[in-house]
Amino acid sequence: MGEDPFRVVFPESWGRRLSAPYPAEQLADLSRILHHPGSSDAAIFDAFFARWDLHPRVVAHSDDFHATLALVGAGLGAALVPDLALREIPPRVVVADVAWFNISRSIFALVHPDRVSAGLSDLLDGVAASLAPDRPRNDAD
Repeated sequence: MGEDPFRVVFPESWGRRLSAPYPAEQLADLSRILHHPGSSDAAIFDAFFARWDLHPRVVAHSDDFHATLALVGAGLGAALVPDLALREIPPRVVVADVAWFNISRSIFALVHPDRVSAGLSDLLDGVAASLAPDRPRNDAD
């Protein structure tokens, strides 16, 4: 159905020590809120961190993006959050535009052909439209 790119988010209170264009060295040793070890997202992030020689200090684990964003807003750490979870950016959370950061998750639906209905088609069309790369986005920075 489409790709859902992950974004780097960090507490607004860190703004004085982080500045665009956010080179890898600047993001290297940040405190991070990551997915629980063993999850599919955690495996993707581990490979990404290894590729860029980043060594995050894990301060919390959360597989719930709303909880993760609340922890980021409280100043606990930075996180990697997909666009779909950033429809409304919470207060005190900055979405960084990191040009070299290119991780996304694939969103797909398995549908039995005998079970397709008008309602299901509308739902799938809505999800696909929300994943369109040119959809409007509420950037915090």
